[in-house]
Order: sequence, then C-alpha cells, then structure tokens
Amino acid sequence: MFENDLAATISDDLALVFSTLLKDPDAEQPANLRVVYKAMRKGLVAKLIADGNLDPEAEDDLLEEMQDLIEEHGGDTLAQDFVRSRVSAALEIVIQAALDGDAGVQVATLGELREAVAQGLVAHLVGMGEIDADEDETLAAEIQSLVDEHGEDTPVEDLLP
Repeated sequence: MFENDLAATISDDLALVFSTLLKDPDAEQPANLRVVYKAMRKGLVAKLIADGNLDPEAEDDLLEEMQDLIEEHGGDTLAQDFVRSRVSAALEIVIQAALDGDAGVQVATLGELREAVAQGLVAHLVGMGEIDADEDETLAAEIQSLVDEHGEDTPVEDLLP
C-alpha cells in the first residue's frame, strides 16, 4: 500500500477532476496542484458538471478543497500523487497471486506482471478456478493501460486497495 496514502485524503469528486486532467494530453504539464486549480477555474469542473459527471452544487466545495490541498501540500505537489488507480477484481487476484509467488512466478512491478501474464500466469489461475477463462485478454489490456499510465517500474502492490 502507499506509505502516505494521499489518495485517501481527497473526495471522490476531486479524484475525478484529477483523473480527468491527468488523462488529457493537452493539459498543462506538469499537472501539479496549481495547474489543477487553474484548470478548475477555467472550466474543467463546469464541463464535468455539464457532462453529468458532477453534481451542479459541487463546484464551490471542490475549489475550496483544492485551496486547502495547495495550502497543506504546496502548489508544486503533483496531482498524480493524489490519484490511485483502481484495478478490477480479477486483476487484484492476479496481482496477489504474483506477489505470493503462485505458479512459481513472483513479481514486483507492472512490467514483470505483464511478462508473467504473457507467460501463462492467468492460465494457471484459470486452471486453479481463481478467475474466469474469458478474463485473459481483458487483464492483458488492463495491465497495458496501467503500464502506459504509470510506467512499467510501478510496484504492483501500490495498485491494491
């Protein structure tokens, strides 16, 4: 788990704002708290409200929450530090099996997990009845997405709840 779990310190609505900005290839970089606050003031929250992703009453509370975060952590703190990737239940099983050394494979990073899956870890877990046979392609795509977002050196245990 995260040593200092900043992701647990923000509201779900603010986590959505952070995730939206972090996935935007046109967003100002680095996406620190100051950049997020600026994007929020320039319409990011309004867009999320218009798209039906946030409650129309949320904007003032979110801006206040951001101001508090900047005051507490500083404007240069990266937004990524406050966002935890959520993994599927099937991927949680695969990660735990990989951490425990099931099937003779023990991994520590996303890159190693991707390789273990390519070498048959999922098939082993399917054979043990731990996950469904149709999960293989979905898991490979989910792992690749995590690698693309966080890098292959990211510790897999950081992705567990």
